[in-house]
Amino acid sequence: MFGFLYWDPNPAVFHFLLPLIHRPLMWYGVLFALGFIVGYFIFRYCWLRYLLFSLKFSKQDIICWSLFLQKKHKSSYLQALFETFPQQVQRFCQQKQENVPEEIKKEVIQSINHTVTHPIDFPNYSHTESSLICFAKKYMNAFQFEKVQSFFIVDTYLQPWILSFRKRYTVIIEKLTTYLIIGMLIGAKLGDFIFYQNWTIIYQNPQAIFAFWEAGLASHGAALGILTTLWLFCRRYKLITLHIVDLVVIPTPLVGSFIRLGNFVNQEILGVPTDLPWGVVFLHPVGSAAIVARHPVQLYEAFGYALLTTCLFLLWKKEPSLTHRGRITGWFFISVFSVRFILEFFKEEQSSYLMYLPLKMGQILSIPFISFGIWLLYQSYKKAFRRA
Repeated sequence: MFGFLYWDPNPAVFHFLLPLIHRPLMWYGVLFALGFIVGYFIFRYCWLRYLLFSLKFSKQDIICWSLFLQKKHKSSYLQALFETFPQQVQRFCQQKQENVPEEIKKEVIQSINHTVTHPIDFPNYSHTESSLICFAKKYMNAFQFEKVQSFFIVDTYLQPWILSFRKRYTVIIEKLTTYLIIGMLIGAKLGDFIFYQNWTIIYQNPQAIFAFWEAGLASHGAALGILTTLWLFCRRYKLITLHIVDLVVIPTPLVGSFIRLGNFVNQEILGVPTDLPWGVVFLHPVGSAAIVARHPVQLYEAFGYALLTTCLFLLWKKEPSLTHRGRITGWFFISVFSVRFILEFFKEEQSSYLMYLPLKMGQILSIPFISFGIWLLYQSYKKAFRRA
């Protein structure tokens, strides 16, 4: 016979205050950060392997154009590569000018990318089988795999004139992660004020939007903040928005899973009372909630979101090239917000606007996201049928 779990942890990790911010380190913050760290590495894994299907060099990859073009390279491979450059570029290399015209850069990059698809015969190079090469061997046809091998040969010989493939795109990933954290926090805070609290607080005290250490982050607002951030980021760096969203949504539920564990430690987002043996009695619940056995709905969500990340990752592994743009995103919106819609029945109402309606605020806000996911799937499968 099971008994109720009486839950009353200390939300602070340490008793002393952190320097500069003069606040204690909370378990919620630790779990929040841990979720983003794990999500970052999952996204990085998927991003680097997705890029294998569209490998090419760009003008921004060369660190110093003047030194690269004018230095007398000792490498036999680079000498052979320079011989493939157009006569105009070879004449420019002999002039030793500081400023490299855009036209010359364009010609050089075109020649380098041509070398990737039409490799230089260079038998002395032995390429170690990295994890990316092994992935390409497993998921690509022979032509695609040869292109990947050729790309990494060129990539290796062009160093130190360029950053390595991993370093180049890790820089972009780190920038995107920073943007996403900021966009998610602002969106989540705004969402909490608009949907769950008194939205006039935004006008009365705008600084409250940036008080992220205080309670109150809305997941629907976070989703809107993430989507807006991704759209702006992709416009700036000229990336295909839906492809990036398809990759970002894979670890996103897992981040939500860690956040829900933090809610469980904080004794917030409470479930409705229950007589079931796995009910949890929160001894210091947030607000003025009664101290009774409740559904541990935070754990239900944490488990559900972790499971969805696994499913989305396996879905991506079936098609890592993301040929069907938006399909993973569609499944993400349908599955995540369907789970949220169902579990809202086991939660106490959090919004002060909808105390007497049959649906809760979380359910009402989930419906547009589910509808958007259905539309994305419809568009994805419709295009697939047209190709067939």
